[in-house]
Amino acid sequence: MSALREMFSRALNEFLKEERALIASNAAERAWCGRLAMKLERGIERQHLQGYYADVDYNRKQNGQLKTIKNGNEKVIVIVTDIIVHSRGELAPRDNLVAIEMKKFRRPRAEKALDRERLAILTTPPERNEIYSGDGGVTHPEHVCGYELGVFLEIDPTLMKYSLELFESGSVTGFASGSF
Repeated sequence: MSALREMFSRALNEFLKEERALIASNAAERAWCGRLAMKLERGIERQHLQGYYADVDYNRKQNGQLKTIKNGNEKVIVIVTDIIVHSRGELAPRDNLVAIEMKKFRRPRAEKALDRERLAILTTPPERNEIYSGDGGVTHPEHVCGYELGVFLEIDPTLMKYSLELFESGSVTGFASGSF
């Protein structure tokens, strides 16, 4: 298991154990994301990833511009990802580590499909997106990509169950589910 997968798995287990009452209360997804981000911050410290942060609803890129991606139709889309682990643009070319989208079980399928599409795009390597300049990744790309790990996390607060899909290199690479 990669170090990032291991870090996420540990943070998720801590979140599901320590925040059971918050989840059962059916609080907003944003509240859940904030608490999971705190567990990820612990993981960042354990992994000695100095200069990296777990941010909720982070929507900026270099020079304070809005974060964008290009979808499969080459349309530029402004994005806000639920949680990201990144260096806030300070450690290029390895700025983007983990992107997480979280949804409650009862959210519409269309919303979930958009989150999955976003994670596939976000985890596509820069060289496949052809968006980095020829300087080896020193200059930041116009659109966001290159996250090493993407996670689509779905939680059912009624049944206290979760499922997740892992994304790497633009594709789904793993599934997991369980009760807590």
